[in-house]
Amino acid sequence: MTVPLPKGCLNLTGDKYGKLTVLSFAGRVNGASKWKCRCACGHIGDYFLGNLRGGYSTKCRSCGTAKTHGQSQTRFYHLWASLKTTNRLCSKWASFNKFYKDVTDHPGQFLRRHDLSKPYSPSNSYWGEVQQKPQRPPYGKFYSFDGITLNLNQWSKRLSVSRARIYQLVEKHGSVEAVIRHRANQRGVTMAEVVESFPGGGKEKIYQFEPYTNGDIWKLEIGKDFPGNDIRSFRSGCHGYAKRNNLVVKTRIIDDTIFLQFKPRDEG
Repeated sequence: MTVPLPKGCLNLTGDKYGKLTVLSFAGRVNGASKWKCRCACGHIGDYFLGNLRGGYSTKCRSCGTAKTHGQSQTRFYHLWASLKTTNRLCSKWASFNKFYKDVTDHPGQFLRRHDLSKPYSPSNSYWGEVQQKPQRPPYGKFYSFDGITLNLNQWSKRLSVSRARIYQLVEKHGSVEAVIRHRANQRGVTMAEVVESFPGGGKEKIYQFEPYTNGDIWKLEIGKDFPGNDIRSFRSGCHGYAKRNNLVVKTRIIDDTIFLQFKPRDEG
């Protein structure tokens, strides 16, 4: 039954939206207009105007679920999809059907490129053996440096280096020495000073807080009275020492001088 077109409503008969061709007005549903369309496959159905103009309805349901290549759940298809997502395919292989036609899957191998600066293409691709990923060093394994032996988690805290960075450098170089050298270069100090001066690293051996605990206000010159010019590390060490010894510490920085005072906690 033909539904009359409302007065003032634009006639879309003959318009095309993808595979759909508008045949006639099909009425309104909750105020939204619907149009009867014929798909290129011959199927006729009703579609909302908003979906047609918005590109959400471009073909019938049968065409939308039609099986194309039957490879969407395979390793080979996932490989192609991954390469396409990262824009590493030549224009020809942007189509899976052409990629599938040119390339034969080799289970257990990786598709590689002769020239890494160019995309994957028929002339720039080959199948290679799977590369074994190096096993990451376990956190439970212990690493020694300068007489100190700790696991990676402990080294991470002691050197103020993230766990991910510890993993990366130890995996690459096989020891924590590379991490310590990296921190030493950043700070402009020796590797021994790095081990001793960062949080968790025995600051009392360098800073010797005991002489400053008589209640007096001490003036310490930055860069002279403690190594590394590391104010943050020094103040962290002050508070750590005070907490362990039931003391209250006050620090104040003026220009290149730190004013330091330790007092018993009950005196505030």
